Amino acid sequence: MKAKLAAQAKLHGRSMEAEVREILTRAATRPNIGLALLQAAQSVGGVDELPVPERADSARYEKLLPVE
Repeated sequence: MKAKLAAQAKLHGRSMEAEVREILTRAATRPNIGLALLQAAQSVGGVDELPVPERADSARYEKLLPVE
């Protein structure tokens, strides 16, 4: 991980510390997808009256592979 970070910092012409600051700043300031969807729905009148059909089947799930 450290080698990848060092390579990325070098590519961007900055120190590793500056690269980490940039990564954290971008992560902390990017829009939250949930809030963006909420705002989009509110801008067209909301979804309070949106019909939600009853489910007749059981929810499915995928067995996740272990992270290596």
